[in-house]
Amino acid sequence: MGKKEILAQVKKHDVCALATCLNNKPEAAAVSFVVDDNFVFYLVTSKFYRKYRNLARNKNVSLVIGFGIPTVQVDGKAEFLKSSEIELIRPFIIEKLPDTEDFLKQKDMVFIKIKPTYLRMTKFILGEYKIEELKF
Repeated sequence: MGKKEILAQVKKHDVCALATCLNNKPEAAAVSFVVDDNFVFYLVTSKFYRKYRNLARNKNVSLVIGFGIPTVQVDGKAEFLKSSEIELIRPFIIEKLPDTEDFLKQKDMVFIKIKPTYLRMTKFILGEYKIEELKF
């Protein structure tokens, strides 16, 4: 396994579990995402959802991609995109997730970029678990 294989596996999916934490209370949600070739993840949420409130106070996140084998786990730091960044990334999101175009137009939407600090893919090959870890 290597970076290319892991990235290909991640790109097979468009939904992940996003875990956030605030005041020692973890919360998880299924969210749509896109990823670029540098393993930078992008997602969108509403200012009214718990994940936004959590991320405004604690930028540490975890993602789980793939809900079987193989699975990819990501730890990283989230940041909210500025208007100029949103205009650059919006077409990429719509291209990968065309059903989100109307959702992205809502005024309460917040665009989030997640840069990984750690990534791990687990596969099951010939009766054995194989683990590949990447640190960023």
